[in-house]
Amino acid sequence: MVQKKYKNKKADSRVSEPQLQYKNEEGKLELHFFSSYKEMNEADQKDMASTSPEESFMHATLLIRQIFAKELKEKFSGYTIHFK
Repeated sequence: MVQKKYKNKKADSRVSEPQLQYKNEEGKLELHFFSSYKEMNEADQKDMASTSPEESFMHATLLIRQIFAKELKEKFSGYTIHFK
């Protein structure tokens, strides 16, 4: 007889990502659910097209700072990376 290792647990439907903003410009909650990857990709392309290159670069720089926060504080062969 085979025993199940995991019991079916009730799925938690709460969104718990404090770093992300789910509000639009008016301050209203804006969270989208897509029925297909195609629909999601089209929405992502539309969103990327609406941001300027400067904004995209700023978001990428912030993401790099968050991901590599520990490494950016350490020295690499006598050199330290600084973001202004």
